[in-house]
Amino acid sequence: MKDVTFYHQDALGSVVMLTGHNGQVVERYEYDVYGVAYNGKFDHGLAGMGGNPYGFTGKWYEPEMGVYSFAFRDYNPQNMQWMTEDPVKDGFNWYQYCLSNPVNFIDRLGLDVIVLNDSDAVNLPGGPYGHNAVLVGNEETGYDYYSKGGKVPNQEIDNNRMATENGNFKEHYDSLEKFKEDTAVSGRYDRSATIQTKKEQDATMKQKADEIYDNPYDFVNNNCADLVEDVAAAGGVDLSGSDITVPVPIPTSNGPIIVPVTATVPNKQYKKAKEIEEDQCPNS
Repeated sequence: MKDVTFYHQDALGSVVMLTGHNGQVVERYEYDVYGVAYNGKFDHGLAGMGGNPYGFTGKWYEPEMGVYSFAFRDYNPQNMQWMTEDPVKDGFNWYQYCLSNPVNFIDRLGLDVIVLNDSDAVNLPGGPYGHNAVLVGNEETGYDYYSKGGKVPNQEIDNNRMATENGNFKEHYDSLEKFKEDTAVSGRYDRSATIQTKKEQDATMKQKADEIYDNPYDFVNNNCADLVEDVAAAGGVDLSGSDITVPVPIPTSNGPIIVPVTATVPNKQYKKAKEIEEDQCPNS
């Protein structure tokens, strides 16, 4: 027990103190709002008491370079920005750290589920209701795209690709840039919301998506937004509550009757995903 070190973190996850097995303080850490460490010793050797490589927001610190490793990008607190651009390329400043608001936001690992939204689709009375699809992955392993297209079986995506017999489509992309270059798929979406996740969440979401994306389309119980909701839920991301009740005419022998039907609405779901994105720090 003599070499056991206990970590103490603040609300952002930053390491602020190390204590030993009997509660004595071994090291204290202080940072400015952007993570510049002005008190505390960092030691990558982890040689017993005081050996600690973790600092601001709990990330690995390289004191020689003065940067923090966020797994997919390095962050320089002196410059208050990332060393490389945001692979998602969301917003206007792809190097900005947490919307320049590091007191209230932190950055995750850079792994994402991305809700894609075609806001003008399904332009029925009361609409448009939109169409949603989902990208799951990261810049290291690539992204998998899933879309429930609905009523058109074997629809042609381009000269070389077609949707399934159920009208659904899946594709793998090595990067977000590759997805954007595939305008036959990406070109229909006019906006997106990026929700940061972890590797374990990504793996679970991909597994779920592979299992369900090609189930037959049903406007009420299994539409495009239901696919996105179920995939996100598999990774612990809650996109529920995007339902509305709409009047639908049902044919009968005595003529059509109006029946209220509850369905998940893509445009409403997108707004919820965007709220989660904004809570997480979207431009990091």
